[in-house]
Amino acid sequence: MVGNQLTAMKPLNNSAASTAGGASNGASADLPSPRLISSTKVYQAKKFSVTEDLYDVAGKGEIDRSTVRHGGAAVIVPRSADLRFGLVRQYRYALEQDLLEFPAGTIEYGEPPENCAAREIEEEIGFRAERLIPLGSFFSAPGFCNERLFAFLAEGLTQSATKYDHSELISDVSWLTLAEIKTAIKNGEILDAKSIASVLLLELICGE
Repeated sequence: MVGNQLTAMKPLNNSAASTAGGASNGASADLPSPRLISSTKVYQAKKFSVTEDLYDVAGKGEIDRSTVRHGGAAVIVPRSADLRFGLVRQYRYALEQDLLEFPAGTIEYGEPPENCAAREIEEEIGFRAERLIPLGSFFSAPGFCNERLFAFLAEGLTQSATKYDHSELISDVSWLTLAEIKTAIKNGEILDAKSIASVLLLELICGE
């Protein structure tokens, strides 16, 4: 059962990027947005692609950019009846180390984010959620990637069984209080950006 409906996010206003003194770091709210001239796919992976993009930028001419195109992901904040939150310790190949993080997974093509969240919480920590409450969304690395993550608070947990993907290496599931999670972030024990952002959303939306 999904709590609230997701709302569409409006495009960011260029003027919001201006500094307090009115400077805009090379861009102006009075100039038109860059115009995409061409986009060529140069690489296709299982979960993302890479394009070489050519833009016409007012006052700057043509600019080349490389962009990672990703279908998005869901991150789940599982909360137990005793107000502890479930995090997984997962090996991340790109970093060659384990990270302590909230469960998350890639959204399949055409899949609603809440469906992805329901699937991933069961796959990674072995629980089903009676309620999935949207906390908000954010972009993971907008400098080079269009991936958008949707965060959910999961409540009403009932145990089932984990169903790890073949490549996933999850060694442990920890249940921590919010205070313990904040201390872990402060001490550098949680370095995963989506988990840190989800804690902030949790506090803003739920008043934790």
